Amino acid sequence: MKPLSLFLSACTLLLSFTACDTQETDMISNESATQAKMANGSVEKPLKLIFFTKRNYSLTGEGYCTEAPFVGFNYQVGAGTGTHLGNFSVTIKFCEAGLTYTNVDGVLIAANGDELYFTNPDDGSYGEVMIIDDPFYEGYFEDPIVFNGGTGRFEGATGNATFNSYVNSFDDDGNFIPEFQTDHQVTGTLVLPKANK
Repeated sequence: MKPLSLFLSACTLLLSFTACDTQETDMISNESATQAKMANGSVEKPLKLIFFTKRNYSLTGEGYCTEAPFVGFNYQVGAGTGTHLGNFSVTIKFCEAGLTYTNVDGVLIAANGDELYFTNPDDGSYGEVMIIDDPFYEGYFEDPIVFNGGTGRFEGATGNATFNSYVNSFDDDGNFIPEFQTDHQVTGTLVLPKANK
């Protein structure tokens, strides 16, 4: 009986070492794969921005809006605060036809001068400002954007976000405001090369 129990104990011990070895090998393999992915991959970060822009007439937009019906040029300048940018300034230009628009091209500029570039998705769609019944705002739009690089820590940045924006283009007396204001909230994901995180 004693040799049989010793044999069974030895087998049990051997099996436990094998199981531990397999688990340890799996853990090492998973850890190595994760490290390789982190070393070669990117880092995703949630992004939230709150800012305003005002219509600005310092750029003529010559040659920018050439595809009918989107031949009206709109240039906006503003500022705000946000994750990964702190206090920032922003410029946006786009082509419009009444309440529809396309060719959005924007730059978010952090306080230290790092720039983050964005555009609307290149899928043939266009944005539209919807007229709303509100005591302060006349229009609203929700628009997807994609990030496409930048400078400094935003070099090689990608990702996407959504604009939720409210337009105040008329004063209390119903007069059009030439430098009308749009208030924006942007949420999304910023993908940075690991070296830039």
